[in-house]
Amino acid sequence: MDRGTSTGKKFGNSSSRKNQSFAAPVIFLSLLTLLLAVSVGLLLRQALKQKEIVEVTVIEKQDLYSQKEVLIQKLNDLEAAYQILVSANAGYRQELLSKQEEIQRLREQIRQVGSPEALALYISRIEDMNVQLDDFRSRINQLQSENRVLTGENVQIRSALDQVTAISNELQSENVEMAEQIRRASILNLSDVRILPLRETRRGERETLRASRADKLRVCFNIQKNTLAEAGEHTFYLQFLGPNNQVLDNGFQGSFDFQGQQVSLSHIESINYQNAEKTACVDFDYPAGFEKGTHQLRIFSGGNELWRGLFDLN
Repeated sequence: MDRGTSTGKKFGNSSSRKNQSFAAPVIFLSLLTLLLAVSVGLLLRQALKQKEIVEVTVIEKQDLYSQKEVLIQKLNDLEAAYQILVSANAGYRQELLSKQEEIQRLREQIRQVGSPEALALYISRIEDMNVQLDDFRSRINQLQSENRVLTGENVQIRSALDQVTAISNELQSENVEMAEQIRRASILNLSDVRILPLRETRRGERETLRASRADKLRVCFNIQKNTLAEAGEHTFYLQFLGPNNQVLDNGFQGSFDFQGQQVSLSHIESINYQNAEKTACVDFDYPAGFEKGTHQLRIFSGGNELWRGLFDLN
């Protein structure tokens, strides 16, 4: 009787241990499945959030481009209207040509604007020019009435309107360029580039335009806001060219590949950029001295030429 009871107890203990050994892997697999499900959910949420940021940025750029196109079209219409008056009225020629030059400057400035807030500054200027245009038209119409030349003026106006239509057709081709700009939305944009020739004095650095006194060039520029650009350190490559188109390298002798060609460099600078608008300055020391004449500066980063310009040293 005792042996049977002992054997039964051993068998019961063995079954209990087997059940426990099977239960542990099942619990582990359940926890692992739950963790994987949570991780996939978090990754999906992050991906959707990033996609939303990209879509919002693209829409903002498209809206900004549309607003700029509206203002540029208004300037084109103004320029065409002033051209009509120039063709028809020699008495006001100089004043009208001056207005056309102002329109051209405004158009170039608007193309460089990087935010909707900045565009608001140009709306009132365009409205003022419309008022001035109406005033010119009123004065010219009075002259036309006095000189009885309305028939000939109408022919010229129709011809000028045909020119406006041709200009409008040309503007449609700029839509293709806009598509390329959206594709390259992550490329950094520079604005307000300033080149300051400096010389060392006992009281510190002083600005100078004389080549014989300058021993340093300071380049300052604004990096515009770009939420699609990669945040962190960005390498900027500077190339200074002298009047004879020679590279000013100060013994640096660095180069990098740009569109399949090796570009000799004058200076390399690393700048930390966190997607917000930022002003940066880079110093290029050149104790050997600069030559008189026109110099050129090119700025590269991320495989793109961001800026190119000329400056003179006397």
